[in-house]
Amino acid sequence: MARADFLGMDGVHRLYSIAIHSKKAPIILVGTHKEDPRLSEDHLKKLSEGLKEKFSRAFRNIRATVFVDTASGHVSAPFKI
Repeated sequence: MARADFLGMDGVHRLYSIAIHSKKAPIILVGTHKEDPRLSEDHLKKLSEGLKEKFSRAFRNIRATVFVDTASGHVSAPFKI
């Protein structure tokens, strides 16, 4: 099951900081290590949906999530939030 708690307290703190200091700035969440074999496209989609469910009300300027393959530099198509 996809879990959206991987952001950690530092990540949540950063979201609050953006919300306070730059209320209208669009936010794109970036996940790394997409090349990990445990991360199927279905898993990434569920992870993106979990992030949307957890953060979209508090941070209305989150626009999308993308996942980066750090080995090749490939970036997934964004999941709109």
